[in-house]
Amino acid sequence: MPDLMEKMNSFLNKSMQNKKEEKKEELKSKERERKEMKEALDDLTQPPSINTMAKTRPRRSKIPRTENVMYEYEYDETENENMRGYEE
Repeated sequence: MPDLMEKMNSFLNKSMQNKKEEKKEELKSKERERKEMKEALDDLTQPPSINTMAKTRPRRSKIPRTENVMYEYEYDETENENMRGYEE
């Protein structure tokens, strides 16, 4: 009979210890969630700092820019046989 009492007592102690640990873990997770929510709200309410604004630059187009090229044209002013009859 005393063995049974000791076993029951140890079983109850273990179960109580497990419940306490579960409650501690639950409180820690709730506290962590509160901190995350608070940080998220603080981030949303604060305006962006000047440093982050300076770091963000507009994207530039990836199309290469061409330089102005001057072309020289040479016209043939001689009379062409195929163009006869179209002269003014």
